Amino acid sequence: MKVDETKLNPINTRYYHPRMHKALFQLPVFVQELITGEGK
Repeated sequence: MKVDETKLNPINTRYYHPRMHKALFQLPVFVQELITGEGK
């Protein structure tokens, strides 16, 4: 499922380097995986 990142962060998205923003966007998912123990 593709999330519209501009809706989540309409102001900051344009300032982040695309790669940097992708990393920041994925961080909560990574943390959630650590918490639930379902990391790769």
